[in-house]
Amino acid sequence: MAAAYADDERFDYARRAERLSEALAMYRAADDREGQVRTLISLGNSASNVADHVGALDYLAEAQEIVATLADPPLQAKVNSQLSGAHLEMGDFATALHYSKLEWEAAAGSESGEARLMAANGLGCVLLAMGENEAGIAQLRESMLHIDGIEPPGRRVHYHSQSLADLALGLLQVGDFTEALACARQGAELAVTIDHPPLVAMNQVYASRAALGLANPTLAMELLAPAIETADRIGLKTLSIQANYERANALQQLGRDAEALAAYRAAHALEKNVGKDEAFRRAEFLRARKEISENRKEREA
Repeated sequence: MAAAYADDERFDYARRAERLSEALAMYRAADDREGQVRTLISLGNSASNVADHVGALDYLAEAQEIVATLADPPLQAKVNSQLSGAHLEMGDFATALHYSKLEWEAAAGSESGEARLMAANGLGCVLLAMGENEAGIAQLRESMLHIDGIEPPGRRVHYHSQSLADLALGLLQVGDFTEALACARQGAELAVTIDHPPLVAMNQVYASRAALGLANPTLAMELLAPAIETADRIGLKTLSIQANYERANALQQLGRDAEALAAYRAAHALEKNVGKDEAFRRAEFLRARKEISENRKEREA
């Protein structure tokens, strides 16, 4: 399927960012604050996809400032969701939990199944990252109860595939490799039906990890080959790092130690270039700037 995705502009994140930046300029010129927030959310998402954590934080910080001037709880929840995900990617679990709880509280009273799904899923992912596996898996299973009512069908399939990937990751953490493998393979199959290579690759990586847990490195290698090709072609740095580490583990299980060492070094080199430390510093700067601004407003009042 890889060749079929080669010219798909949905996953050309650099070009997408250019177009979104053009849209943002137009929304600013029109003083359309809602349009600005939605575009900034999309820009933050694109930046996160290519592991540009600093860029993602900057876009989302601006979105947060603007949405605070609007009486739009659903849009505020979307901003909180993206902020939670961005901080989760950086390993800042306390901040990710803060924003995911805000989103969960807002979704609890919502009639939107999509909002409840996203909130439960986001909170589940954060809890898993913090090592609260039982609670995290329970949240993820709850989130999947809201999938059936989502329209259109393509969006429903997208959420189902993503939810299966997240659940597979949780099951991997508790050592349930059999169910994790089943979930991830189903997630990959669903993602193929909507031509979504990043979701296919993510599920393949988690399936490979489950295969390794079941002492089947040959299957893991089969799953990883297309996942690595997709991640490298589209520029999904975080996924590429994960896939290369899994490949190193598979090669080690196969007794191909020299190749395993080379794969490990390649993954480590990729990881060094992601720049999470810089993103942490940026997050601290943004928090300090917000606090200074709030203090100034209090003095002026």
